[in-house]
Amino acid sequence: QIIMERENMGQVELFNFYYFLYIAIAVFITILSIKYLKHKSNRFRHWFIFGLIMLNLTIHFLKVLIYPYTLVDEVWTKVSFENICAVSVLIFPFLYFTKNKTLKDYMVMVGMASGIITFIAPLDAMSDMFNGMIYIGPRSAFMLENIRFYFAHYLLFLIPFLMMHYKMHELSIKRAYRAPFMLMLILLIIFINEL
Repeated sequence: QIIMERENMGQVELFNFYYFLYIAIAVFITILSIKYLKHKSNRFRHWFIFGLIMLNLTIHFLKVLIYPYTLVDEVWTKVSFENICAVSVLIFPFLYFTKNKTLKDYMVMVGMASGIITFIAPLDAMSDMFNGMIYIGPRSAFMLENIRFYFAHYLLFLIPFLMMHYKMHELSIKRAYRAPFMLMLILLIIFINEL
């Protein structure tokens, strides 16, 4: 019956109404954030962005309490370094305060890319499977996990976007060659975590 109820509710599919609705909401919140921070001090902006980082970290850990995470036996693995986005959420609180420009470059580039890719191809929000092996049936567009999925990945975009918009960090072409090495290091962390 739960599956039938979900089927009656709309689902996110490539280029359907819900697909574009989530994108529109993200654009609206981005514009709202820029307008809200426009006349604030740099100190306020700094701590506001850090608040977003900590909000995302909190969401990352609290997700184990919601369906379908409740179906996973060793649910703590879902808050580990299991993929690039999870690594970003876990290390952003440290990268945000670093003076190392290469690390900040990584934070900005991977954060923004992760967020944008999620909205272009929201595979998890469209999948009938969870954790690669648990069939949960069609997901309604506003299933709590889908809302969490979009919001968490949106924050990965918004945090570095605001940092760039308010010139809290600037990318440099001279440091661009370091980005692939950073990405390989992150992939190594994910590999070790999987082992």
